[in-house]
Amino acid sequence: MSDDDMVEHESGDAGAAEWYPGEAGQVKKSGHILMKGDKPCKVIDIKVSKTGKHGHGKCRFTAIDIFDGSKHEVRDVFR
Repeated sequence: MSDDDMVEHESGDAGAAEWYPGEAGQVKKSGHILMKGDKPCKVIDIKVSKTGKHGHGKCRFTAIDIFDGSKHEVRDVFR
């Protein structure tokens, strides 16, 4: 092929790698979240505790890694 026969293609972005931070209260069971920084997981359980007299509300997520099936648990604090 000569240089005249070469076709240039523009690169496109499907947006699949983009993620957006969200509120812990918006996460639903069987939704997907990133756990511990970079592990994509499917949520299997959510436990929410309301604020106490001197404390903050808390949310605990239990999720399964979509690649290796390992179980992860994270506690988040509402302020």
